[in-house]
Amino acid sequence: QARQAIRRARRDRPGAKVIVTGCAAQLDPAKYAAMPEVDRVMGNEEKLDPAAYA
Repeated sequence: QARQAIRRARRDRPGAKVIVTGCAAQLDPAKYAAMPEVDRVMGNEEKLDPAAYA
C-alpha cells in the first residue's frame, strides 16, 4: 500500500518532492530509495529535524 501511495503521489503531483518517512522507510530504506518516484528516504529520528529538509 505504501508503494502504491508513493506512485500515486508522484502521478498526482509530478512537480512535488516525494519524501518517504516512518517505520517502513526505516526498516527497508533501500527498497524505497530504489523507487524512481522517491526523492528522499528519512528515518523516524531524521524526520523530526527541520534541517534535514533543507
